Amino acid sequence: LSQSADHHYQDLEQLEQRLSALEEKMSAIIRANISDEELFQHRRELDSTLRPYRGKLSTEQIAMLERQYLDRRIQEQAGVPRLSLFYLK
Repeated sequence: LSQSADHHYQDLEQLEQRLSALEEKMSAIIRANISDEELFQHRRELDSTLRPYRGKLSTEQIAMLERQYLDRRIQEQAGVPRLSLFYLK
């Protein structure tokens, strides 16, 4: 039973990695096709959202949050669902 559980866990982990890779590709395609004005608007929203936390976070943390925020916003705007086992409905 333990071996079976380990096997299924590995399968789920691989599936999540594949979904993440696909989601990154979709975000890149969407980002390449949105206007500069839309991207600028999303960045302004991002800056106002992160402003209170900038002094408390490292540069790496801020960069990660910026990427995640922008990816999420452009996917929402494009009507593209999140590709993750954590967002299944």
